[in-house]
Amino acid sequence: MVLNTRMSPYIIPLFCTIVILSSLCQNEICTALRVQTNPATFYPYFTDVLNITCIPDDPNYWAISVSTLEFKKNEEETIAVLQQAQLTTGSGIKSNMKTEGRIKKDASQSFLRLTINQPRAEDAGTYKCIMFYLDELFNMKEETASANVIVETHDLAPTVASLVEKMSGLETLVQTQENVISEQGKQLKLQQDYISQQNLKASEMNKTLHVQDLTISNMKTQLKVQQDNQKTFVNGLNGKMGSLEKELQKQETRNANQQKHIDAQGKELDNQENAIKAQLETITGLRNDISNQAKQLQKQNQYIKGQLEQASFKSEFRAAYDPKDKLKVGETVKFRTRLFAIGDAYNFNTGVYTAPKTGTYFFTLSLMTSQTGWINIHIRSNGNSIAKVHCETQQYWDQSSVSSMVALKAGDQVTLFVEARLRVDTFVNGMDTQFSGYLLK
Repeated sequence: MVLNTRMSPYIIPLFCTIVILSSLCQNEICTALRVQTNPATFYPYFTDVLNITCIPDDPNYWAISVSTLEFKKNEEETIAVLQQAQLTTGSGIKSNMKTEGRIKKDASQSFLRLTINQPRAEDAGTYKCIMFYLDELFNMKEETASANVIVETHDLAPTVASLVEKMSGLETLVQTQENVISEQGKQLKLQQDYISQQNLKASEMNKTLHVQDLTISNMKTQLKVQQDNQKTFVNGLNGKMGSLEKELQKQETRNANQQKHIDAQGKELDNQENAIKAQLETITGLRNDISNQAKQLQKQNQYIKGQLEQASFKSEFRAAYDPKDKLKVGETVKFRTRLFAIGDAYNFNTGVYTAPKTGTYFFTLSLMTSQTGWINIHIRSNGNSIAKVHCETQQYWDQSSVSSMVALKAGDQVTLFVEARLRVDTFVNGMDTQFSGYLLK
């Protein structure tokens, strides 16, 4: 939405002015009075300043001088009364309200303004301006004009309650995960103790196997020595073969029995080795299970961390224009004066806003120029226009603004682009020409 207004050089330019006239010019006789508001609709806790101004409208046609200007709210509360050089406040004035005004001999320079800082819902209503003046026949006349100020409310309670509920759920989930990790740590400690015991048993069994291997080796050595001795003895006692044959058979039987015993011990050692291998495989399986559980816990922790970061993320900025910068067709407009920023998504040197994350964003551009001519500026997303504002001045001042909501992905860029212009190469000071944006969700 784009709003264009033209203002007298004697009236302070306002940011987004909506003019409400008490009557219209008829038969070339202009209206006596008008009330203009800035803005006409405001948001509690979001709108910083609300201005309501009572202005005599081209009084040189119908008035000799203005005597009194008075503000009332809702036809009851008198807020301020201005009589010549004296300004008094009524019962309707509040701590967040400020009044100012002047009455000049030249009635076109007279005005009465009410400024409301941080307006609340109760500040909305109908504001009535009453003017007493002398006409060309020196008769005292009265004129009135009214303006309605509307409040737009945002119910933040459901959003806050939802965030609180989500945070409570996340805290419960974190506590549950910590309990699970603690319990799994205890189970892991028990498994590690069990593995240590199995390793000790395996070490003892290895020592036993080593001793048995040494025993078998010694027995084999002894057997070979015995066999060699027997052979030597047999060779030396060939003559005694007959008498000693039975003894030799007995000895061979003993040797056979010893060999069976050695074979049985060998099988037993093989069985023990297989049992140790099975235990090692079980231990390896337990280690893999523990490793998988640790990876799962790490993924859950990363998910919780991501949820917490997403709930608290913000990105906002508001920048003003430096009149020293000159505008050129086809170039990016840079708002270098930093007024407010959360995060570093907007580069005040290049004029480029880079979306920090995927979501819905809201941007507003307000322009004011005093040079005779016109200019077209686009708000662009990745080089594509999402909104356009046309600002044209024929005599005094001109102010235009545009707002746009757009869905961006992380890394998308938003810039201001000069499409075309005629004699306009700069804007009025930064408080009247601003660019702002923020992440909605």
